Amino acid sequence: MPDKPTAPPRVLASHVQAALASQAPSQAPSQAPRHAPVTQAKPRVSPVAPPRTAASGPNAGPAQARPAVQAPSPVGFRILTAAPAGGARQIRIAAGSREIGSVEVLDAGRDAVRVVNLKVDNDQRGQGAGAQLMKAAAFEGLRMGKTRVTLESQDNGSGKLTRWYEGMGFMPRGRTDRGMMVLETSTVTLQSQLARQSARGK
Repeated sequence: MPDKPTAPPRVLASHVQAALASQAPSQAPSQAPRHAPVTQAKPRVSPVAPPRTAASGPNAGPAQARPAVQAPSPVGFRILTAAPAGGARQIRIAAGSREIGSVEVLDAGRDAVRVVNLKVDNDQRGQGAGAQLMKAAAFEGLRMGKTRVTLESQDNGSGKLTRWYEGMGFMPRGRTDRGMMVLETSTVTLQSQLARQSARGK
């Protein structure tokens, strides 16, 4: 009976790979690899702009903006009120510690108050003290529940004081027995006109 053929010895795959690797010709050091190595891209860094030394647009920050030129501040006024005998409400105005003017507000019946004895020191005229006194008088009229303000313009015929009152919204309503112009306006109109003058810097 013939002998059975013997099976070839089993060779591990790892041994075959090792043998093939030893028989493969070595590559020259200068030969380039088949695949370029994968390198990680470096993050792009945006260049930093140099700091600006002066504001160059409307959106410039406060640290870069140039200081604005400001007009001199007006003299600060303080309003003081008192109620002397006789029912008149006296309103005084002070600049610093010095009183520089006053006005009185009388109850004229029904829905009106009467403004009398408006006074401002000569060296303080044209600085806005008179307008502040009129504004306080209008506020006092509203506090008393009145809607109209009346007064007599004592300008000695020059018309300057009358025009000053008309700029506040007063309108002529006749003359007194002594020939003085009687003017009238509403408390709301007086306050509104004085606010507009204040906004315009008058």
